[in-house]
Amino acid sequence: MWSSTFEMLIVAMKYREVFVVLSGRDNLYKNPPNSEDWEKVEKICEKLEVFSTTTLYFSASRFPTANIYFPKICTRRLVISNLLSSPYDYIRKIMLEKYKKY
Repeated sequence: MWSSTFEMLIVAMKYREVFVVLSGRDNLYKNPPNSEDWEKVEKICEKLEVFSTTTLYFSASRFPTANIYFPKICTRRLVISNLLSSPYDYIRKIMLEKYKKY
């Protein structure tokens, strides 16, 4: 989940100019992301990167043992704690929703 969201946002950021062109060419596309939206995406990607790398790390290991995954889980827990006290409301809201879900 985290990994796929992170990857989609990274790809979207690579094509951010396309959204502007699309809004100029397609009358049905009326609400392209603005600069504030892109700033939010960048901040969210910074935060999701740790989850993406941890997920990839675990999926690459056939037999993850406690000595391998415990430090990663502790890092994730610290990141979650920091995100829940983030100065950005949208990041706190996203993290609270995901934290409650999982």
